Amino acid sequence: MTTNSQNDLIEHDLQAHFEVKSLGQPSMLLGIKLHQEDHLITLSQTHFIDTLLKKFGLENANPVSTLMDNILKVSLSVEQEE
Repeated sequence: MTTNSQNDLIEHDLQAHFEVKSLGQPSMLLGIKLHQEDHLITLSQTHFIDTLLKKFGLENANPVSTLMDNILKVSLSVEQEE
């Protein structure tokens, strides 16, 4: 974790090249929810998933398990065209 003085130094260096606006600790970045504690950063996309479900009218859908055939053998098939 960086200290406030390190953050200030980085911000000052960035201001030399870009217009910078300090908004404090981010809580959402590119649709990913961020939560920071001592020595721990948690990332969560539940907000993004909820937004997609709502967009497609599936916010009331119920999750179900999909069983996979236990006899099915999955392998990588590489076909070469001639």
